Amino acid sequence: MRKKLFDKVLSVASTLIALIFVVILLVTIFGGIDVKDFENTLVKGLFVAFAVIYLATSIGAMIYVFVDSDALKDVILNSENGSNTRSSAAVIKKIVKKSMSDVEGVKCQKIGLVSTEYGVRLKVAIKITGRDIQQTSIYLKCLLEDTFLKTLGYKFYSIDFKISSLKSDYVPKKEAIEAKAKKIYETIKPEDDSTQIETAAVEQETVVEQSDSEE
Repeated sequence: MRKKLFDKVLSVASTLIALIFVVILLVTIFGGIDVKDFENTLVKGLFVAFAVIYLATSIGAMIYVFVDSDALKDVILNSENGSNTRSSAAVIKKIVKKSMSDVEGVKCQKIGLVSTEYGVRLKVAIKITGRDIQQTSIYLKCLLEDTFLKTLGYKFYSIDFKISSLKSDYVPKKEAIEAKAKKIYETIKPEDDSTQIETAAVEQETVVEQSDSEE
């Protein structure tokens, strides 16, 4: 809510200052203000102040655009009769870390809460060592869903995992892969020129024999 209010303040302030500059420019062009009036020190200082404020509000608005404004600091667990129960992001992050601390080969690195039009998304960055990615992500999703449902009575719209680091124990069997690659190559490799010439000669002899037999 504070971020949305801040965004509105920046937008309104920059728009008003821009309108002031436009109005002064138009009035000056049509002769309403003499150009010599801008040589006044007070007027120059006023314009510099407006320019600095406009620059600051514009930069602030641009920074706000690239900031993850959907990140949540708390989550509404339930709402009834005008009152609601909330859980802070810190509590949710603590539950996630505690739930995943006992999972071997998995380390939680970063946790985020994002608001969408469908509900709240839980985003977890993890480090996996010596585990299958798909199986691990499914297990962690089920684990977190069960934990939050039993502790807070809450279910997230989605739980997304990001593999920020991976250490796999898989060692490719080079001989088997090389044999497979060779087999595939044999099916797609082009025929050499000698083979093509021999094939063409055989086909020609076959045509001659067929014509002699017809005669």
